[in-house]
Amino acid sequence: MTSATAEAASLSASVNARLAGRLTAWPDDAFKDCGLAQVVSVLGVAPAALDFVVGVDARRVFDISGGVKPYFVEIDGVVVDGVALKSPIRFDARGELSVSSKVAKPAAFKLRISDSSPTALIVELPVSIKAAGESNGKATNGRKAIAPPGPAASSAGGQPSAGAAGTGIDAAVTALKAKGSFKHGGKLFQLPSGPRKKDAKTIELALLCPAGDSATFKRADLERSLLAEIGITQAPPKRPWQIEFTPSGANCLAD
Repeated sequence: MTSATAEAASLSASVNARLAGRLTAWPDDAFKDCGLAQVVSVLGVAPAALDFVVGVDARRVFDISGGVKPYFVEIDGVVVDGVALKSPIRFDARGELSVSSKVAKPAAFKLRISDSSPTALIVELPVSIKAAGESNGKATNGRKAIAPPGPAASSAGGQPSAGAAGTGIDAAVTALKAKGSFKHGGKLFQLPSGPRKKDAKTIELALLCPAGDSATFKRADLERSLLAEIGITQAPPKRPWQIEFTPSGANCLAD
């Protein structure tokens, strides 16, 4: 009987593996009887960076996702006079960073965000306070800054014109450097690091999937949504290059 039961279980598992399954979001304590206290999703934060300008009063909010609440936020680096951090209240997920006009010179630091899981998860949020007229990390020296190609150009119908960012791979890399995230299907995908031109036909780009979401997404669909945000709507063969996504953390990409 024991042997027959084991064989039946094996055959059942084999059949289930061949069926189109339904992905399930497991409760945090779903496996507590197996000795696993919690199922913890990847810790994330949006937006991917916070930017300020010297001499200008401003505040930015950021949303934390995944991990285990409560969250803890601290400034990692030199504390600049005029910078105020408001951490999320207990079991909330939104924090706030304010910079007053008394900040007199450029500065850069990070916010170190951690959670309350047994082995604390950590994510960093870069913060930059730039001089007036500074663009993409370089001062303009009084000259007018040239914005990276983007979806500013529009057709008569109000939609971004095809190829507004230029369809060349170098123009696309330049435009993607200004992107910290993009949306697809109503979900936010973060780009934790800048793009890298692998070769004449490939752009490598790290991708952070939506926290706590068990869905999978086709690479081609994500590529189409991302490029549309920078004004590129042409598809191969008119566009002789593609984006090669590399998952950062949990993998939500379908082959």
